[in-house]
Amino acid sequence: MLRWRGLGLTFIAASFWPLTFMVVNLRSIGRPERVLTILAVAWVIGILSVLVMQAIGLRLEVAETTSFILLVCLMSGGAVLRDFGALAYALLLVPAFAGWLISRMKGHWIVAGVVWGMAVALGVGPATALINSLQASSSSEFLDAESLSIRFAAKPDVFVIVFDGYPGLVAADLDALRPGDIDLAPELRAIGFEVPASSWTSYWNTLLSIPSMLEMGYPVVNADWEHSATKRDILRVLSGDNSVMDVIRENGYVTHMVESGWSSLSCGGNFDECIPAPVIDEATYLTLRHTFAWAYLQHEHPGPYAEGTLSTFEWLLTHGGPLSRSDQPDFVFSHVMAPHPPFFLDSDCSFTVTPERGGESMDMQGVPIAVRDALLVEQMDCVDTFMLEFAERMSPEDIVVFVSDHGTDRRHQTRLGSAEWSQDATIERLNNFLAVTLPEECSMGQSVILPNLFRRIFGCLATSNVESIPERMWINPMQELDRGIVMELVRGDPGSG
Repeated sequence: MLRWRGLGLTFIAASFWPLTFMVVNLRSIGRPERVLTILAVAWVIGILSVLVMQAIGLRLEVAETTSFILLVCLMSGGAVLRDFGALAYALLLVPAFAGWLISRMKGHWIVAGVVWGMAVALGVGPATALINSLQASSSSEFLDAESLSIRFAAKPDVFVIVFDGYPGLVAADLDALRPGDIDLAPELRAIGFEVPASSWTSYWNTLLSIPSMLEMGYPVVNADWEHSATKRDILRVLSGDNSVMDVIRENGYVTHMVESGWSSLSCGGNFDECIPAPVIDEATYLTLRHTFAWAYLQHEHPGPYAEGTLSTFEWLLTHGGPLSRSDQPDFVFSHVMAPHPPFFLDSDCSFTVTPERGGESMDMQGVPIAVRDALLVEQMDCVDTFMLEFAERMSPEDIVVFVSDHGTDRRHQTRLGSAEWSQDATIERLNNFLAVTLPEECSMGQSVILPNLFRRIFGCLATSNVESIPERMWINPMQELDRGIVMELVRGDPGSG
């Protein structure tokens, strides 16, 4: 029979890490119920271990305390594995030793003091994180876009697929990533796509780049953009509360979003149909990564981004054609976490999990950049195959947008201050890929910046003119580029530097 003591101790051991993770990432976890499920399963394991220990003859107090220590070890095992490797398995001996020691001491006050001291220390983590979150600034630096009322004369289906970290044509040529990279543009042009020679994002990272595209403007210009209130508004835009969606809904479209597995970009309640990411999305993966489940995940699971990418590809290839042929106008938005690292997809879009393919940037200690470049190209090959196959299934009347949010970071752009960005670093990071199909009488032009992308698309469909806005760009950490440099990049030949 369990007591409140046992229920409380096992709950603390099961919840200290999931709750801390949830509170720290309160506004960027799209599906918190998945993290809470991990907590619930761990708690059940703790309760069952108490009952099993009782069944084999241990006193209730010993069973409760031993199960508490066992569960703490299981929920912390991933962190220990990363630091100590196989030696971390010795951690599993701690509960056995603790159980033997506790049974010998028979309820000594020292045992109670140590156990409850551990419980209080574990409970402090989520509580402290919650207090820090509540004390964060409540004023947002997010700039709401002007309201645009745009009526369409024609309503083709619109498919928007964002490929994370796919380099633009200028950047690919600069770094000579592969001779075949330039071949993709002619292939897409041959089947009706426009592929502008010069396409640029206004921001250096995804959390700012995609909102600028969806708001058709520059929503963040202040360096203090990462505090909670501003980030809340960024995530609101990413979840479908944005200017592009306002126009789409105004024109009677049925809206669909395919989640990628990246927790910051989830459906919210703003789409008619939400296609959820696989169960092990980013938040679930990072929660499990802290536990002994990491012993399995690090060798056998491709991670949330690779799995989410293939899941998104499968849904789009299966449902894109039928939506294209349906009677109502459809708008489909998806964000694919490829070819951004880790590089767990090879050229055939098969999972290949090896240490050198991991990481979240181009730079990896001990792995030559040439090796990382080759792995990037493999993942680009996978993406290219999907683009061509998807394009073949669409109607000629559809608007299909293949676009990336930013380029790669071979020059460590996400870690450097603005004064350390060379011209080549700016080109590599801000030059993005774009290919789009438009009505015959329309043209995207040879140069475009992401905040103007939908202004030009909607201008092709509208009954009245849609104005573009002046080009602006920012580099890390929120340093605006001089207007002359921006114009040189967008309109001219940037050369090298």
